[in-house]
Amino acid sequence: MPNWCSTVYVITGEKNELEDFHRVLNELQGNPSRLENDFGSLWLGNLLDYYGFDWEQIECRGSIDEFSLETQDEHLRLYTETAWSAKHKVFEMIFDKYYPSLRFYYSDEELGSEIYETNDVEGVYFPDRYIVDICIEEGGNAHYFKEYYSSLKSAIEGTNELLSLDAPDLPALKQALEDRGIVFSIIEIQVNDENKDG
Repeated sequence: MPNWCSTVYVITGEKNELEDFHRVLNELQGNPSRLENDFGSLWLGNLLDYYGFDWEQIECRGSIDEFSLETQDEHLRLYTETAWSAKHKVFEMIFDKYYPSLRFYYSDEELGSEIYETNDVEGVYFPDRYIVDICIEEGGNAHYFKEYYSSLKSAIEGTNELLSLDAPDLPALKQALEDRGIVFSIIEIQVNDENKDG
């Protein structure tokens, strides 16, 4: 059984291309699966097949869980769950051939392989750069906290506030958490300078 990678995409481009891609997603969602699979009608292989690509030649194990066209901000938001890693190639191939104005920004997380990535260099859609993951055990119960922050400074400040600490920097924060017996990880999100166009 694979580890599952959760990816959020924000797709931007010309309105008519966004609307057409959204129409295709609605059409796939509203009909029986084009091909037999374990993921349902929004399996990425169905999407590839719809556009005439051979799904057996492209890694497409996973599906679109949710999507919405956000007309006010003129972008399409997709949520996918895929095996092991994000499947950006699926969207790159479709956009390159059918929707030349579309580009995507993404944020993906795969806990097992510790993949935490975005290509949103400017932080327009995905401004978070750090994740603080904390487990506190009290009276035999575990309490989990997972918070996202746009900078290391805000991660330190937020964790201080959450746990009533006063650590001035990352080494002091780590020491304070260890002294309290708190299980934690502070994860830096990797920023990849890439998008559909480059």
